Amino acid sequence: YCLIIFSKKNRETFGTHRYFQFHFPTFRKLMIFGIPNGVSMFLDTASFSIFIFLTGSLGEVALTASNIIQSLEMLSFMPVLGIGLSVLTLVGQNIGAKKMHTATKIAYKGLILNCLYSGTMGILFIFFSDNLTSLFALKDPSAFTAILAEARPMMYILAIFIFFDSISMTFGSAIKGAGDTRFQMIVMIAT
Repeated sequence: YCLIIFSKKNRETFGTHRYFQFHFPTFRKLMIFGIPNGVSMFLDTASFSIFIFLTGSLGEVALTASNIIQSLEMLSFMPVLGIGLSVLTLVGQNIGAKKMHTATKIAYKGLILNCLYSGTMGILFIFFSDNLTSLFALKDPSAFTAILAEARPMMYILAIFIFFDSISMTFGSAIKGAGDTRFQMIVMIAT
C-alpha cells in the first residue's frame, strides 16, 4: 500500500507526500479518542479470552458446548456490530452538522433495529436451541448428548445476553459517535 500511496503518480495527483509528516495537534486528537477506545476494546477482548480459558478448565464437554454457543453468538453479534457502526458514523455526522435531534433519533432507530434483530435471534436460540446446537454434532451422536445437555442452558443465557448486549453496543456506539470515548472506557473498566 505504501508503494501505491507514495507512487510518483499519486504524489503528483494527490500530493500524498505532503501528508507524511508528524503533526502534533492531529496526533493529540488521535490519542485523546484512540486510547480510551483501545482500552475498551482490549478489556472486551481480554475478558472474553479469560472466559474461554475458565470455561476450558471445566472440561472438554463444557469447552465444546461453549465454543458452539460462541459460534452461534456470532450470528447475532456481527449484524448488531454493523448497525452499531452505522449509528456511530451517522451520530457523528449529525452532531458535526449541529443536528442533535437527528443524532438522537438515529441512536434510537439503531436501538430498535438491534433489539428487533437480537430479540428475533434470542427467540430462535430459546425455541430451537437443540436444532441449532445439533448443527455442530459429531459423527458419534452418543458423545454429543452430553454436549447438547451442557449447551441448552447456555443458549437460554445467550438469548438474554444478546438482547442486552445489543442495547449496550448501540448506545456505546452512539456515545463514541458523539466523541465521548472516555465514558465508554470507564464503563468497560467498571464492568
